[in-house]
Amino acid sequence: NVEWQAWDGKSEIKYEQKWVQVSEYTKQGRYVAYVYLTGNVSANLTVAPKHILYLCLNGYSFTCADPSQPAITLTGEDGKPV
Repeated sequence: NVEWQAWDGKSEIKYEQKWVQVSEYTKQGRYVAYVYLTGNVSANLTVAPKHILYLCLNGYSFTCADPSQPAITLTGEDGKPV
């Protein structure tokens, strides 16, 4: 069972530490968040290393706040975008 959290595009997304299957025989600790939009959102998100974000649009739209940047950026261990 997962617990989805409402997100308005402004509040902090809260991640929970979980063990995640990363290969057939291996589980590793990851920070996981399940969020659903409560309205149309304009934002630029950064997802840190070892974080997993499940984002449900819930019938709304997610657009870039700054079109010169990606809407969602994944960063590597070095903090740089991957």
